[in-house]
Amino acid sequence: MSSKDNKSPSSIEINKLLGNYQSKKFDLAENSARLIIKKYRVNFQNNNEGFIKHWPNDYDIYGWLIEMKSGGELHPHMHDTGWITGSIYINVPSNLNSESGNIVVSVNDREFPFSNHEIKKNSIDITTGSICLFPSSLLHHTIPFSSQEESIVLAFDVLPE
Repeated sequence: MSSKDNKSPSSIEINKLLGNYQSKKFDLAENSARLIIKKYRVNFQNNNEGFIKHWPNDYDIYGWLIEMKSGGELHPHMHDTGWITGSIYINVPSNLNSESGNIVVSVNDREFPFSNHEIKKNSIDITTGSICLFPSSLLHHTIPFSSQEESIVLAFDVLPE
């Protein structure tokens, strides 16, 4: 065997391998999100809410990973280009106080005063493995938490094509 046949893989070949690995992980995440969305739609197929009845025929999934350390929080915001927003809780720190780390969805919020009416909001208890789906037009934020563990969430939006 010649020395050419024994050479180690180049950094380009290694990057290709890692790229394929990363791509497969993202494909798995997207496929998981699509399955969750499919089950959600089947569960609410007889619902007359507009965003269910007028669900887009074609859509893409856009996802990102959120990693937060102790004290971390997301401020109130909405995803104006999304149809539905989802969160898959990969790691939720254990031993959190009552609502610490929860996601809160609301029609309005003190930081976005759309009206003078009472603030309508819902704090959703989450644990590792929880899945949360809600219309992207809802304001949402998280409650700060205190822990040595990180909070890790795979978030995604359904984007109509």
